[in-house]
Amino acid sequence: MKKEIFLEQWKNERYRFKVLRIVIVILAFTILVEAFFLNVLARRSRTIIVPTHLYYKFEVSDYAANESYVRTMLIYLTNLVYNFTPATIQERFYEFTFYVPPRYLPEIKKMLDRQIQQVATTRVAQDFQLTEFYRLDEHLAAIKGNITRYLGGKIMGEDYLYLKIGFGFKGGSIEISEFKAISQADYRKLLRSHNITA
Repeated sequence: MKKEIFLEQWKNERYRFKVLRIVIVILAFTILVEAFFLNVLARRSRTIIVPTHLYYKFEVSDYAANESYVRTMLIYLTNLVYNFTPATIQERFYEFTFYVPPRYLPEIKKMLDRQIQQVATTRVAQDFQLTEFYRLDEHLAAIKGNITRYLGGKIMGEDYLYLKIGFGFKGGSIEISEFKAISQADYRKLLRSHNITA
C-alpha cells in the first residue's frame, strides 16, 4: 500500500515537473520575443521636441533628423564659431567641439586654434548674421552670412562668409565631420552641383 502511494506521488511529482518545465520554456520564449520587439521599437523611436519660442517641431531618431532640427543646430553651431568676443571665444569653441567626433577633431581643432590665436593678438570681436541656408543632401549643408568685426566697439570691417558643413547623426545627436569656410566661387559651384541657383 505504501509502495502504491509512493509511486502515485512520484508520478504526480514527475507530472508537475514536466508542467513546470513547459511553463518555463513558454516564459523564456515569451521573454525572448518581447525583447526582440522592444529592440525593434527602440530602434524606431524618435524624440519630438517643440520648443516654446519656435513654430515648428524637431524630430530626432538615432541616425536621422528632420529639416528644422538640422537647420537650427547648424545655425547654432555656426554662431558658436563665428559670434564671439575675445573673452568668450575659447568657451564657445570648447562647446563646439562637443559636436565633433574624435576622428574629425584634429583637423577642425587646428582651424579653431588658429582663430583663437588671431583673436588673442588682435582683440577683435565678431558677429555673424545668416543670409542663406541650404541643406544639400542628407549629410551636407551650405551657409552664407555676413561677418562684422569690431574693435573697441567700432566696426572694423564687414565681409561675407561661405561655409561648407558636413554632418551626420549618432545616438540622436548631430555630429560635425566638416566645417570650413570656402570661397564665393566654390560656394556657387557647390550649390550648382546640387541643382540650386542662388
